[in-house]
Amino acid sequence: MAISLTVTGLCGNLLYPEDVDADKMLPPGTSKPTRLIIVRHGETSWNAEKRVQGQTDTKLNAAGQQQALELADRFKKLGLAETVDAVVSSDLSRASDTADAIAEVCPKAKRYVDARLREFDFGEHQGKLSSDPEVRPARQTCVQEWKQGHLEYASHGAESAANVIGRGLAAFRSAARLGSSVVIVSHGGLIKWTAVAIELAGETPDHKALSQPKVVSIVQSSLPNVCCSIVLYDHSVDAFRAQSWFENLIGQTTRDDSG
Repeated sequence: MAISLTVTGLCGNLLYPEDVDADKMLPPGTSKPTRLIIVRHGETSWNAEKRVQGQTDTKLNAAGQQQALELADRFKKLGLAETVDAVVSSDLSRASDTADAIAEVCPKAKRYVDARLREFDFGEHQGKLSSDPEVRPARQTCVQEWKQGHLEYASHGAESAANVIGRGLAAFRSAARLGSSVVIVSHGGLIKWTAVAIELAGETPDHKALSQPKVVSIVQSSLPNVCCSIVLYDHSVDAFRAQSWFENLIGQTTRDDSG
């Protein structure tokens, strides 16, 4: 599933996963799993305002820039930075700029962008406050429908959870072939609902499956800006296994909305 990008302002040295020579990627069936470090982008002014972002290309604010730098420094102190082979991000500025800060401290990492890692398209609600009397009930209805297993449900021109999960898992698989340790920088909604799919591990996403405590915990969790999740991808069986979800590594208060 290759995505054609037409976004301006990207650095000239960025690569797209589909542009990588096959002989430079890990082959299918590789025995050693890839560690995926999945990061939500830093704060934007719209996060601070609790305004629905979706695929609107908002930039990091000063707090978000500082968060990205602090997370990069934390990666160095934890010894993660020197192990990273690739840093992949959404093409939206808030994710791309967060990824650039991380890549700066990873000496052997190559930078990639993948538009499949974009946030939900929230349709007519993008740019509106989450508290808007039109937005709040519509988003609550969406989540309730999805929790019942109706992942194809969408309204107000927005994208369904099923579509976001599909492109999220595909992007994670592509990223996993870029090395043994890969950082992915994406968005709250995509990360949360792709996490739901990973925890389901192939189960039919019906109401019973989505009512399991491990799944309910993810749906109810907040995702602070620059929170990190660790997922292992087993190439031999095409399977993901989570080690941790949504950890705040920088020790400061960060926004917990998922827009």
